[in-house]
Amino acid sequence: MITGKDYHFSDYVWDYLSFYNFFQKNVGVGAKGKEFINEKLIEDSQKAYFEVINILKPELIIAWGRSSLYYAWVPQDDCKIINEECFLYKYKKYPGTIIWHISHPSQGFPYGEYHKEFERITKETNIDISKLMESK
Repeated sequence: MITGKDYHFSDYVWDYLSFYNFFQKNVGVGAKGKEFINEKLIEDSQKAYFEVINILKPELIIAWGRSSLYYAWVPQDDCKIINEECFLYKYKKYPGTIIWHISHPSQGFPYGEYHKEFERITKETNIDISKLMESK
């Protein structure tokens, strides 16, 4: 999705990415289980989320989830909405980090469409992606 190239032609992009799970503990039984999510887990996960942002200082976070992740789990206070339709925002305390929520790949994932959107968003927000677009 990021490079616009087939998967096996994009291995080099991992030199510029970090992967992070919002919940650091098992959230339920089975692929769709969420029965272990409670207020304490959400609170602990939000705290860890901000700690990771503070440490890594990413320019862009691509968050897989537009339902519960966006509306119930990831903190939405102290946000500045950049583009509500695109689920694009940043936190006032982290002005250098933009968060973009997209559908989880398991929900049907239009790679080509998201690549175009990724290019548009990074251009509009002045994020330099030249290294991500060059294969080694």
